[in-house]
Amino acid sequence: MANAQDVFDAAVGFYASAEKLIQEMGANVPDYKIENGMASFDLILQSVLFRAAINDGTVTANEKVFIQGITKYADFLELVSQAGGQEITWDNIASLDPDHRAMMATLAEDLVDQITTEFIVPLAVVDALDKERDYLSELDDLLLRIFMCFAVIDGEGLKSEMDAAVKTYVRLLSRKWQFCVAATEAATSESEE
Repeated sequence: MANAQDVFDAAVGFYASAEKLIQEMGANVPDYKIENGMASFDLILQSVLFRAAINDGTVTANEKVFIQGITKYADFLELVSQAGGQEITWDNIASLDPDHRAMMATLAEDLVDQITTEFIVPLAVVDALDKERDYLSELDDLLLRIFMCFAVIDGEGLKSEMDAAVKTYVRLLSRKWQFCVAATEAATSESEE
């Protein structure tokens, strides 16, 4: 089995590929700000990973380092701290009781849910209009690889953490993306008739 640093380095490579993919899509959207799109992506990714981390009742040191270090543009603990009125940091997250962490994860998902829609709409339109590529499938593949790296980073809870990550991801992003693509394709085919 690879050591934690090798697993994290692989995840960082998948993140870089996702960043490049989002930049490619964003280049086709007028006035798209890549920094804003990537900040939204980071918040979504960290929310999914945090939900997976607390699934087994603990947040290990490797999980904290992974969630905090995988992203470059935003940190969802800052978002949660602002919304919740209590400073929560990566240093004190493990000291919170499991119920508080679960409540925090739910708050984060509610906040990120709004951000997700803003992130998805312009990119899903690009995905729908480009008949040569399936951007969602490419992004899904990269994110599943990141989730797998995350699930093995601490050597525990592989199945439960992977299941929690996928379930949260599908609810937050994948289904909405598919809906936006379908709606765009339907609108496009109607306008062509």
